[in-house]
Amino acid sequence: MRKIEHIGIAVKNLEKSNKLFASLFGAPNYKIEEVASEGVKTSFFASGPNKIELLQATDPTSPIAKFIEKKRGRNSSHRICCFGYRRGGKETPKGRICCFK
Repeated sequence: MRKIEHIGIAVKNLEKSNKLFASLFGAPNYKIEEVASEGVKTSFFASGPNKIELLQATDPTSPIAKFIEKKRGRNSSHRICCFGYRRGGKETPKGRICCFK
């Protein structure tokens, strides 16, 4: 693995999380998009050469919604839930969400 492409963080409220991360990084997010096929709305922040992706569920049956629901009540508003990395100039895994505790 040569570099981490991005780290994904599941959030309950993208708007509030964007404000928090903008204050932490000292810069606003650079991209927001909705990925209907995954049932999420995402927001990206830069951290050096890496990216931080915040993911909010837009579909209650999506993997992100299920992950947030499973972690509810454990005093957790943010959990790392997916990552991507580059190998040979190509991002991998593509379109796959992996959850980590």
